Amino acid sequence: MHKTAAIIVTYNPILQYFKTTLNSIINQISLCVIIDNGNTKFESIYHENAIVINLGKNYGIAYAQNRGIEIARQHKVDFILLSDQDTIYPDNYVGKLLSFYEVYSNKNDIGALVPRFYDKNKMSKTRVAIGKFTYIVPEDGKIYKVAHAVSSGTFIPVNSLEKIGVMLEKLFIDWVDFEWCCRTTNMGYEIISVPQVSIEHMMGDTTRKVGNKTIALRSRVRYYYMIRNGIYLMGCKGILKTAEKFCFGIDLLGKAIGIFLIEKNPLPLLVKAIHDGITGRMYEIRWNRK
Repeated sequence: MHKTAAIIVTYNPILQYFKTTLNSIINQISLCVIIDNGNTKFESIYHENAIVINLGKNYGIAYAQNRGIEIARQHKVDFILLSDQDTIYPDNYVGKLLSFYEVYSNKNDIGALVPRFYDKNKMSKTRVAIGKFTYIVPEDGKIYKVAHAVSSGTFIPVNSLEKIGVMLEKLFIDWVDFEWCCRTTNMGYEIISVPQVSIEHMMGDTTRKVGNKTIALRSRVRYYYMIRNGIYLMGCKGILKTAEKFCFGIDLLGKAIGIFLIEKNPLPLLVKAIHDGITGRMYEIRWNRK
């Protein structure tokens, strides 16, 4: 019988909502490791198969995920499920992924299994990335090998993880899942979108209508990390090909536009993000939130 550990990274969670997330997955797994980037008190939602680690301050999602993975591997699990604090899982989510894994012909080549997403902000299902920058609306019931996916809900065989490696901590947050997925596929492993499973997840912090499109917006801190990390990754060898760097630049331009939508004076933030990405100043930033 396979053992699965869920790694849930939290940061100032609303306990009422987090309890819904935890209850949706806790009975489907052998172990739940909650890594809190702070000092949240979880006593009111205690579960006997849950381990809580309070880091005391925000070390970023990559460090927190790696800490959770380390603990999970000490418990000799076979699979690791990465999760955000606001993802809601359907019944038998883990069981369906395990069933798919067991019958897949090239199971030794699987780097990760990923679900379909229902975006609670846009009230719609998201597209899948069949290339690093090529997205389609998937057909129901069809299996897709994807280039990358959001980390929440990602189901990783530990045997594959040991060869691929863990998350790149210097990124802190944003593009952490993208970099890991690029590394995974570059090593010849497959990331497979399993059509029969979907989860609820919130993409972005808020939304805004621009013309006939609904755009997910982030906080100013997140836009800094998105642009800084994106520029940094463009300069790293072996992650993106030349044509892909052009597409990535277009994507980052969209993130820059997001800064102009939320900031009264966007240029200082944009210049700082670009400068730090080019020079490789990969540290946690601190500033007053607006």
